[in-house]
Amino acid sequence: MERLWKENGSYIVLCIIILILLLVAIISSKEQKNRQTLYKEPVLNQDIYEITEYVGQETSQSTPMPTNKLSSTEVGKQEVNSKGISTIESKNPSDAKQNSTSSLASTPTSTPTPVPSSSFDSMTESTPIPTMKPSPTPSPTPGPAPMPTSTPTPMPTPTPTPTPTPTSTPTSTPIPTSLPTPTPVIIENTKTAQEAINEMKVGWNLGNTLDSTDYQKRYLGEKKAVAYYEQLWGNPQTTKEMIDEIKKAGFNSVRVPVTYYDHINENGLIDSYWLDRVKEVVNYVLDNDMYCIMDMHHDSGFYEGGSWIVADADKYQENADKLEMVWTQIATEFKDYDYKLVFEGFNEILDSKKSINWKEGNADTINVNNLNQVFVDTVRKTGGKNADRFLAITTYGGATYEHLLQSFVMPKDTANNKIILAMHNYASTENDIDLMMRNLKNYCTDNNIPVMLDEFGTKQVDMSEEERIKIASYYVSNAKKLGITCFWWDNGKDTDYMIFDRQNLTWKHPKIKDVLIQNS
Repeated sequence: MERLWKENGSYIVLCIIILILLLVAIISSKEQKNRQTLYKEPVLNQDIYEITEYVGQETSQSTPMPTNKLSSTEVGKQEVNSKGISTIESKNPSDAKQNSTSSLASTPTSTPTPVPSSSFDSMTESTPIPTMKPSPTPSPTPGPAPMPTSTPTPMPTPTPTPTPTPTSTPTSTPIPTSLPTPTPVIIENTKTAQEAINEMKVGWNLGNTLDSTDYQKRYLGEKKAVAYYEQLWGNPQTTKEMIDEIKKAGFNSVRVPVTYYDHINENGLIDSYWLDRVKEVVNYVLDNDMYCIMDMHHDSGFYEGGSWIVADADKYQENADKLEMVWTQIATEFKDYDYKLVFEGFNEILDSKKSINWKEGNADTINVNNLNQVFVDTVRKTGGKNADRFLAITTYGGATYEHLLQSFVMPKDTANNKIILAMHNYASTENDIDLMMRNLKNYCTDNNIPVMLDEFGTKQVDMSEEERIKIASYYVSNAKKLGITCFWWDNGKDTDYMIFDRQNLTWKHPKIKDVLIQNS
């Protein structure tokens, strides 16, 4: 033994030391587990403890903790829900401030009225703000009494867990019944018809151009029909440079007569090539900041080939349907155009016999009132700016005779003060002009009916240049006294009514042009 000790004593000592250290480590481990068991919270896990400890610092000491137990996953759901609600309420700064002290600890355990699945907009002011309903969990094992509200006993050296950032859950302020809706910007036609007439001053007609017709429907549906009909009566195709010159001269309005018959197919549809060309010419006018009067021209009236829309009282419905068919398409095409575009329903409408009932009225002359109403109603129904666009209606034949003015009735309108009575008179003497003006005053302007004479003029072959200048001056100046605007009829024929040379962009009769501008 002595010999064994001497040879291996150091190894034996080392083994004993190792055994002693192992025994110490085992004893220490058991003691540590006993201490952890002694301080372990049997109700809430570590995550819940940390949240409760944080919220407890902000809530009243008398506020009891909820008795139901939530898992860590359920607490996370509760937090997400509160963030969502808080986002809605944060639109009101005062509400956010008021609810800054709200906490998870004060969430009631009862299930509130559920939020409608569609949106928050459907909630009423009495609907309580919802809280997340906990998912079903197994029945909890009975444990110690609920945790007191006082500061909990500190845990010995627990591993720190990051504290989640609390978000306030509004509980007192109800959610608004609907989110704020931006007020739409409504652009309205604020001018009256008379104010528009005053701004028009004096106008010029682009005659015998887009109104040209042969009632043959040539090249219907083909693009070449546009050039064919626009130049059919001897005038060149319209250019922007022409309209620019009209503006430079001092005119503030242009009338664009248009005939549609040759461009309507068997289904009643207007050819798109033709409509596009009409729009192009209208744009020339509007781009110059002028008023544009656009009518439906030789579809009615005196045209020798026979107009397809007539004033016959016994054919009212047939012609009303035609008007509605055509004007629905035209008005829809231009519904968003500037208010300086004025629609004129039809031109110098007559009965199917082309009767000139100048001296007495009959059922056909009175029926024009009914067709005017169809035109107004049709345009208004298309909406957009057509809802209050200026519209021009007329008398039988577009005439100013007294018996026609006596039977004239202004159509009913959903827009206020947006209708103009448009008529024609080619009076070439001062006496005739005086008679016309007297009739217009007695039956129109004295009754607050806005009037424009959108065709007038004298022919070169009928009188001298000096006489034409005199009549033009007398006509426009007397109309102005009554608040009436006038449009010179220019058909592009040198011996006829032409005053502007469209081929050369020059004024063929500059003195007539000058008195028109000066007296308007």
